[in-house]
Amino acid sequence: MSSPTLPAYPTFRWTLTLGVTPGYNLDAQTPPDLNAIGASYQRIAQAVYASSGVYVSATLAESRALYSRDWGCPEGGELTVTFSGSCNLSFAEPDAYRAALEQVARALKAEFRQETALLELTPCETVYYK
Repeated sequence: MSSPTLPAYPTFRWTLTLGVTPGYNLDAQTPPDLNAIGASYQRIAQAVYASSGVYVSATLAESRALYSRDWGCPEGGELTVTFSGSCNLSFAEPDAYRAALEQVARALKAEFRQETALLELTPCETVYYK
């Protein structure tokens, strides 16, 4: 799977949204264990860092996917989590960061046994205060 080129912005931010229940279990409405999910993320990101030299830092938030009830969405939405972050040019160049990010996203999708995951990239400028 080739990656399209980002527009001419210095860097990009990203969000990754995926379900927290294996398969397509829409009856599961127990809030996700964010500590366990965060620990899984850190383990995966560390493994990618060991092989690529790029650590993909993120923030994590509980979320819900809200799609048509006609398509099987439970009332109130399907439980999901959303990871987000940005490519900080002080630590990685965008192409290497994106490759590492895609490895992390695929590994999380597999870890949580999801059929789909949504990774969104948005060109942006960042300011990093030290």
